[in-house]
Amino acid sequence: MSEPSITLCFDDGEGCGGDFSHKKTVGLCQKCTKLSMLHGDPELYAQWKGFKQCDSCGLAMRNLIGSTCGTCIKQGPGVVGGHRERIALEASADARAHAMDVRMSKGSAPAFAPGGALSGGGSGGKSKDIMVGFKCRIQTAKKGTSGLTGDFGVWHSPFHRNEDMADVLEDALQTLNRQWSKKYGMDLTNTEVELRLSGNQIFSSGTETGKLGEIFTKYTTGPLAIAYGQTTKPIGSASGKHAGSAAPQHQSSLQLELYVDQIAASSYPQTRKRAGTESTLEEAAARHKRPTFGKHHCYLSSFIPSRPSSSLTSASGVERNVSHSIVITKAASTCSEDTGEVDVSWPENGDQVTAIIHSTLFAKGRTKFVYRMTIGEEAQLYVAKRFFNIGGLTGSIVTAAENENYLESDFIRLKVLSWFLKQFLRKASSLGIEHYHDISVTNAVLVREVGTPSGVSALPPGDVDGAVWLVEPKRPRAIIKFCGTVAHPVRSDKIALTVQALLHFIFEQSKGEQVYADIQGSKVVSNGREKLVLFDPMSHSPESESGLGDHGSFGISAFIAQHRCDYICKSLGMQPLSEWQPPKTSSTTEDGEAAIPQID
Repeated sequence: MSEPSITLCFDDGEGCGGDFSHKKTVGLCQKCTKLSMLHGDPELYAQWKGFKQCDSCGLAMRNLIGSTCGTCIKQGPGVVGGHRERIALEASADARAHAMDVRMSKGSAPAFAPGGALSGGGSGGKSKDIMVGFKCRIQTAKKGTSGLTGDFGVWHSPFHRNEDMADVLEDALQTLNRQWSKKYGMDLTNTEVELRLSGNQIFSSGTETGKLGEIFTKYTTGPLAIAYGQTTKPIGSASGKHAGSAAPQHQSSLQLELYVDQIAASSYPQTRKRAGTESTLEEAAARHKRPTFGKHHCYLSSFIPSRPSSSLTSASGVERNVSHSIVITKAASTCSEDTGEVDVSWPENGDQVTAIIHSTLFAKGRTKFVYRMTIGEEAQLYVAKRFFNIGGLTGSIVTAAENENYLESDFIRLKVLSWFLKQFLRKASSLGIEHYHDISVTNAVLVREVGTPSGVSALPPGDVDGAVWLVEPKRPRAIIKFCGTVAHPVRSDKIALTVQALLHFIFEQSKGEQVYADIQGSKVVSNGREKLVLFDPMSHSPESESGLGDHGSFGISAFIAQHRCDYICKSLGMQPLSEWQPPKTSSTTEDGEAAIPQID
């Protein structure tokens, strides 16, 4: 065969086989080059492997929007070629991935990192990755299967066996949205898409959640494999040139489909906007004669967890890839069962425990940095959060006292939300009202570093005992967003209806003193059951005293203007918000409407 084209990713049997029109040098693409340098660091390798890649130059980056980077878009069309060679080289992709895994396993990888003792995925001839094939199936007719189409192509992606199914859906949705947004002008969310098995086959009840490896085993072995037609395919054997050198291997593959009900989705541009957009509040307020907010009104929203990214680390000013051993003590807290009042205190002689906090930034939002943490000998993995931005001047430093104050406010929000949620679920169940039952609030705790602050805290050495963290169990990265800080879009799925009714319930039970907002959650599997765990809520109170992002009466009025009572609200006998009369405060106008807060 002739020498491979310069546009192909190929080097002595290795390479992904990709064809990149703007690739300038012979050999591996930029992503594969980087991966080949990280075989001694399984953690970084796993991070870079998950980065999106420009389809023109091969550059991998965390925040790539679309399929092509900005530089390649400006350069225009590149070289065309290499397609015939690519066909011949596609088989090398699997071989390279396997070889990389072998090299990684030679070192002592972290327990939960790829190649680590607890990473799962088996051994011997069994690959740790599962190749998942996807295609999109769209319902274009109101009835029957005659309206099912699939005009968004077919693609394949490798996933580790320990990947959560929720994250598999999230990854596939990102790929689909590259084409969907071009055609319909708006991305789909993970609540608007359903994951099915090939052939439009719905998962058997109780088998659709959990780890990919568990799903793969259920549907490629035993009676379910026969019923659903999922099989493994041999990719090698102990014969020919390498006879006797290796045992036969089987390709771990699973064929899935993304099902989209276009009949329902077609109405989204008119009725659904992304949480936090100005148009949602403006349109709703115009209909109900409620205040709107202007183009220059700025809001602080909570973080949205994302893939681990070393590119984020530099923003925090913390040294990369360093684990700090710290001694922490936990805050004591109580929540009154009768009133929901939360009290937080720091015991003078509280128990101390050793923890490990990683300096590599795990996630970053507009206000908080998030780092991975392990505590003592616990098997549970955690994330630790601190504030780096509380508004004010750009570049201003958050002091130890400010960080502690706002973290305590966030902690109280979580405890109060949990208290209201328990009351809501208890009442709905006692009345026999249909609702989503498996919902909870993250189990958070406040911890304080004992002694000199760690480097990750970004506090000066003089702030002894000053570093405070909000610590929560680590969750899957896939997020379901229900509403924004002052935007409450209407949705019709069961989980969203339950959350919408919960917010109405909180508003009514608090007599208009509390509006919860920016509600988001992750699906987790516990004891074989899938449940929704809520985290990072915001809240609004009449005097803007509940914490960062509290917009006072303005935030309350935004909820009143946009909320639509569903069957759960009505079944609970709650008062329609159109009949609500807000109490007059210093922040209301003479006609009872909330004044729009002015931002300096």
